[in-house]
Amino acid sequence: MNADGSNQINLTHNPTMDWYPSWSPDGKEILFGSYRNPVDDDDEDIYVMNADGTNVRNLTNHPSVDCFASWSPDGNRIAFISDRHGQMDIYVMNIDGSSVHRVTNDSALNYYPDWSPDGSQIVYMSVDQWPGGNCEINIVNVDGSNRRNLSNHPDIDGYPSWSPDGTKIAFNREFHRGEEKIVNLFIMDPDGTQLVQLTHEPEGGGVPRWSPDGSKIVFQYRSKNRKTDIYMINTDGTRRINLTNNPLGYDWYPAWSPACRK
Repeated sequence: MNADGSNQINLTHNPTMDWYPSWSPDGKEILFGSYRNPVDDDDEDIYVMNADGTNVRNLTNHPSVDCFASWSPDGNRIAFISDRHGQMDIYVMNIDGSSVHRVTNDSALNYYPDWSPDGSQIVYMSVDQWPGGNCEINIVNVDGSNRRNLSNHPDIDGYPSWSPDGTKIAFNREFHRGEEKIVNLFIMDPDGTQLVQLTHEPEGGGVPRWSPDGSKIVFQYRSKNRKTDIYMINTDGTRRINLTNNPLGYDWYPAWSPACRK
């Protein structure tokens, strides 16, 4: 869809779930996860297609779960998660699916990688146990070295997104107050300092993604009736706009085109 929510187009037309898109830096292709394996409908792989939905290819084609792909800023590599060694870890591969190497290798479950603008580091969500574990925002060098915790908070922190200029990381924090669950957006520096809360929602707003010019953030917002739409907000927390306003219910995992128009 356009950045104002108009001209919404279905690109995949697939009966199974296609989700978590990531645009290539040149705007020509889109990564996504899908369960379209005709042999095993529980097997998720990472696919790539042209920006108009044509020329779909399976990049991982592995019996494990491979998902949550993120294109590197130079367009030459893809970060993703996989349980191909028994637990969810961060991996990196070439854009043709070759030269897969493991980035994280610890006792935690690691999800939702996003690259630093210079391509040297990956920020991600780490869960110490499942279910019921603590979720933190971690950062690691692409070679797997110098892993550290940025958020260090008892609530559930997830879905990190690095700002285009490299100075901030947006993420969502999930609060549980009795049976009530509230999710809001936060921004911090890449060293975990200067924490700022962007939204103060009574329900849930998460999965932030920066616009390429760094001026806005798109995110998904779930209201009390469980309807989920894609919203846009300025990076100072002002001017929240509903982009999808979908009466049928569920719009998830937004991603910006490099030109900021979609």
